[in-house]
Amino acid sequence: MVEKEVIAEVPGFFGTLTPYIIIAVLILAAYAMSFYREEKEEHSSLWKALAVAIPTCLGIAAVIEVLAFKFVGTDAIWWCDGDRYGFWMGVLLILPLFLFVVLQFLSLKAYNRFLFSRENDIRHICIKPAAWALILVVPVFFIIFCICLAYGWKDDKAVMAMLGIPAVMLIIGLAISFYKNIKLFGLSAGLVMSAFCVVYVLGDIAAVGFCAIAIWKLIVQVLTGIGGVFLCVLGASKMGLFDGMDKQAKKEWDKYYKDPRNQIHY
Repeated sequence: MVEKEVIAEVPGFFGTLTPYIIIAVLILAAYAMSFYREEKEEHSSLWKALAVAIPTCLGIAAVIEVLAFKFVGTDAIWWCDGDRYGFWMGVLLILPLFLFVVLQFLSLKAYNRFLFSRENDIRHICIKPAAWALILVVPVFFIIFCICLAYGWKDDKAVMAMLGIPAVMLIIGLAISFYKNIKLFGLSAGLVMSAFCVVYVLGDIAAVGFCAIAIWKLIVQVLTGIGGVFLCVLGASKMGLFDGMDKQAKKEWDKYYKDPRNQIHY
């Protein structure tokens, strides 16, 4: 019954558990494959196949996450929604979401160790410049927009600043990652690796967003419950429901007395 109700509210592919199971399987498979090691100078055909399979799995998982965010937005986390299943069930269901978000982050590090596993090999996939550019582009745009709004700047220069500065920052970040990866892997492999990094970062952003939304909904539930209890107590106090209790307590206390030696008697 739950599955049918959910499908009615979140239509299509993302209204079922199928995409989320696929994401979990792909991330687990990529992470597991990353532990394969070879000591030989010349890599085997298996190693070469895994070198392609690992980013393919992570890339497909990231694409599904981005599509889920695009088509159903925050409803993509219906399966761990505390509003739908209750607070404690929501806490229980959010644990696998958090686990796979962490595992998704660790998968790229594991893949990097897979590629450069030889001793004293300090090479690594260049993803940080592109990642920071993609993460900060929206906040930078919003900050510039707020500054322009606060100072009343509405001319073409303000619009150019709002659009141009984030765009330049994004281009620089992507260019650095593309350049370093091409230098490390060669033109074709470097372009493919850089494209994978962009997709992977977008998937990570979507996954962290889902996790943050799920946690925020649980926090709202807690705050709502606390607020409800506070209002009930405040209302009871205003209605004088505690007055009788106070009078009864005072009446009982009056039955006790202290002697000169500070001993209490009934």
